[in-house]
Amino acid sequence: MTIGEISRNYRVHVSASVCVPLAASTVWGQMRDFSWFTTLDPFHARVRVIAPRYAPGARLVIEHRFLGIGFQRVGRILKWTEGVGYSFSDLSAHGVRRGFPHVYDYRIQAVDNQTSRISVSVRGRWTATLFPRWLIKLWLRLVMAHAGARIRLAMWAHYRYLAERTKSQ
Repeated sequence: MTIGEISRNYRVHVSASVCVPLAASTVWGQMRDFSWFTTLDPFHARVRVIAPRYAPGARLVIEHRFLGIGFQRVGRILKWTEGVGYSFSDLSAHGVRRGFPHVYDYRIQAVDNQTSRISVSVRGRWTATLFPRWLIKLWLRLVMAHAGARIRLAMWAHYRYLAERTKSQ
């Protein structure tokens, strides 16, 4: 499911959630690999944490790629709650008021013992105001749907890996 809102002053809030057939602790084991998991976003080619450990305040370098064009953005881990999720900023390297400054929030919730819901939320301010809001909303919903699909595929691959490993033992 993907939800998207954009206000009159171009404040953006979009989110996606996917259910996967894995226990929350198993999903957290995957999400905990921050540098890998955050590259499931379709624009994040590479995410480097400039700190000895994942913790609030850790600096990030986020390499973006779109249509073969790459550029770097910066950010920080804002919140880290073991077993639950994390938040981080994604900002233009040219200033915090340029290039769609936004914050990601990733959360895991147990649905039952064998099923989890992964939620991704993005909040920020759209800076390319020449585009009509309906088009921005459509674009962001498509991006979030794509991110949700990539997360679902990655978790299904892990599910299949675990099933195969269990069969071979």
